[in-house]
Amino acid sequence: MKILPLIFLFFILNTTASLAQMEHMGMDMDMSHEEDDKVDVQTSSGTSWVPATTPDYSWMHHLEGGSHLMIHGGIFPRYTYQSGVMGDKKFDSPSWAMAMYETTLGEIDYIQLRAMLSADPIIEGNRGYPLLFQTGEGLSNRQHPHDLFDELAVTYTHEFSDAISVKLYGGLPGEPALGPPAFMHRSSATGNPDAPLSHHWQDATHITFGVATVGIQYYNLMLESSIFNGREPDTNRYGIDKPRFDSYSGRISYNPTNELALQISYGQLTNVEGDSSDLHRLTASAIYTKRINANGWWTGTIVFGQNKQATLPASSSILLESQWMQSDNTIYGRAECVQKERSELGIAGIGTADISAITAGYSRKLATISMLDLSIGMQATYNIIPPSLNPYYGNSPYGVELYISIHPSLSNMMHLHH
Repeated sequence: MKILPLIFLFFILNTTASLAQMEHMGMDMDMSHEEDDKVDVQTSSGTSWVPATTPDYSWMHHLEGGSHLMIHGGIFPRYTYQSGVMGDKKFDSPSWAMAMYETTLGEIDYIQLRAMLSADPIIEGNRGYPLLFQTGEGLSNRQHPHDLFDELAVTYTHEFSDAISVKLYGGLPGEPALGPPAFMHRSSATGNPDAPLSHHWQDATHITFGVATVGIQYYNLMLESSIFNGREPDTNRYGIDKPRFDSYSGRISYNPTNELALQISYGQLTNVEGDSSDLHRLTASAIYTKRINANGWWTGTIVFGQNKQATLPASSSILLESQWMQSDNTIYGRAECVQKERSELGIAGIGTADISAITAGYSRKLATISMLDLSIGMQATYNIIPPSLNPYYGNSPYGVELYISIHPSLSNMMHLHH
């Protein structure tokens, strides 16, 4: 089984080398969003939106008949150390890869096929990777592995006019209209190998086995509603879980300018942990991305998420992310605060604890090989906890990581249809 991560990496490198020989769409088409005569929103994970100015680290190839293919992803071979008796140290490699194919059906209809995979279950195993204060899917102080199949989805879009269109989205797995774009798809988080501690308050439904969404778009405003499987993925990370359509959500997305994406969403999730417990989730977010120059970007994200179970008081989270990219250098940071049940952390007692984490990181691009960027980086996290947790975590719990980042080079292209 240990040879499989190498096969996964070989697939990424081999795909890159092949695409490097293809005609790059940016060579013969100018799709700059700043020059559009109306706001051109960009679809991210599921049907969520990011700013139109979002930098696109992907390989795109124009096919005959108006179709195109996009492949992107990332892999982070690294060493991570999380302090204290609740922590751990490990060599591992969070990773994901996504392919998207889009084609026209006549002049006003489009269809998009997407597949997203992760080698997490192969590399990380069911224990996931060490991350102090992270919880979810039955784990404490570890980030659960994502499934081998993270998205197998189709989107159909029909344009009634230049102003109005309707979208139908289905996935097994897929992502309902709930929360901001998943963290690995936000430009403010692409440098950070870790999932946020607030993941299960904000964007954890990005892998849902059974999703159907309908959306109506009017210019830069979109209203969506989803029915989906409220249960979190099971521990068999290689298979397809039984689809259920027992939960629902709604989301309003609005991009007032090319540089800003806003959303607010609500969902009721049924039987989340498989123990008949239901959950109400409310989220709101803003993502701002600005192009500084030809080789520079700055982006920032703020996300609020709140969970409410019938027998427990509401628990809330707030997250701030920012990333600055200039040529070969990337500086990024994350600050978040989340209220977690002591039982979630594997600690005796009842009640919640306010957990705060501050992360700062830097990476430097070493080389570009066949449109593939190879970078080296490091990051450090300092956690702020109430004194009642000191006996378990120590007075100053922290984490340090050294990593290599491998991902596609920056493309100037954006999505063609929205």
